Amino acid sequence: MPPHLRRRGLHPLFIWNEATFAGMVSPMLGLILLVTSASGLWSFDQERAGHPPAGFEVVNMRPPDARWVVEADGDGKVLAQTKPTSDDEKGRHSFALAGSDVYRDIVLRGRVKLATETGQAGLVFRYQNRDNHYLMLLDAKRRKIRLVRVVAGNRVAIHGEDDVEIETGVWYLLKLRLEGPRIAGRMHGLRLFEAKDRSLPAEGRIGFYCDDHTRADFDDLSVKPIGP
Repeated sequence: MPPHLRRRGLHPLFIWNEATFAGMVSPMLGLILLVTSASGLWSFDQERAGHPPAGFEVVNMRPPDARWVVEADGDGKVLAQTKPTSDDEKGRHSFALAGSDVYRDIVLRGRVKLATETGQAGLVFRYQNRDNHYLMLLDAKRRKIRLVRVVAGNRVAIHGEDDVEIETGVWYLLKLRLEGPRIAGRMHGLRLFEAKDRSLPAEGRIGFYCDDHTRADFDDLSVKPIGP
């Protein structure tokens, strides 16, 4: 990887392929963004347990701050959101954003395991800022998978899949194919939804999401560009 393209604080297991970057003006932020075509993998087996993950930015919506740390899980290690709140205040949630790169037209995968029977956790994508992004969520309380759009802080469920059983203590492999305005979601290869939405730009950051009433584990976040 060329030295002038290096990113500060990348996870040691972040894998770079040859990458190209293109300047793009974000209508949400009014900034020029660098859109990368790199592939990447974030895993946590080489991280120190009890410490925040290297190369991730944690964004909290409201105090008290959520706690994202690396924890042992069997023979390996995972990223965990370990500080669920016990009150009923709505709007408390946080993101663990991978690196600082912006992606467009990708296949995004990640593993999620819920440890509590309330709340939601999953993948965040096309992240512009804390008030503008998309989510693919495991909803433990409603026992469904949801595709959610957040614009100016307002959440709208674009799709809800009721035919999938969601259990605690089980790893779920979530997969998204993001191409232009198209959003297609799968779980363990099972087709869940296909949608088209132009409410937000088709490029943005990626990572994990967890509301603060949920204890959840995360692992093996990967991104791969969709070729021509």
